[in-house]
Amino acid sequence: MQKPIHKRKAFRIFALFIGLLLALHVALYVSADWLLRGYLQRKVTELSEGKYALEFDRFYISFLERGVGFRELEIKPLLSREEMKALESELPLFRVSLKHISLKGLFYQFLTKEFRIGTLRVESPELDFALNDFKENLLEGLEDGSESESSESPLQVLEQELQKTFSAVCLRKYVSSTYTSKTETCC
Repeated sequence: MQKPIHKRKAFRIFALFIGLLLALHVALYVSADWLLRGYLQRKVTELSEGKYALEFDRFYISFLERGVGFRELEIKPLLSREEMKALESELPLFRVSLKHISLKGLFYQFLTKEFRIGTLRVESPELDFALNDFKENLLEGLEDGSESESSESPLQVLEQELQKTFSAVCLRKYVSSTYTSKTETCC
């Protein structure tokens, strides 16, 4: 007679544990936007030195999928026209708009400093950017009646700038999905 009582007690403890985990998941899924919106927006502005702002309709965290996601994400420059002209020699300015972006299967190994992203999904990406040199070369080419001598397209310049940005992050990056499997080391 003692065994069924212990089994029931163990089952109750297990069910309570699973229930608490699910309640925590639901609470964070629903309240992540409210709790972290201001923090994320401040961090993007701070890390970009006041050049960019982050806006989004919804942010969520999913513990079951070990991921995060954004709805209607937009990263846009905060600079006025005068400030943009003053920064002509610096990096080009970008405006990124995504209908939905999600990172799933996130895992960070503290001992080896490896960060893994299982799946990165992007829906309806839009990218606008202002490249002063590219614009000037294009305008000069149109005035001369010939094409610009610059062989770099705006997409290639963007790729180079993104590589510069991510090379500053000293983590081992693992990105794998059903389409690609790539390992890069920046350290």
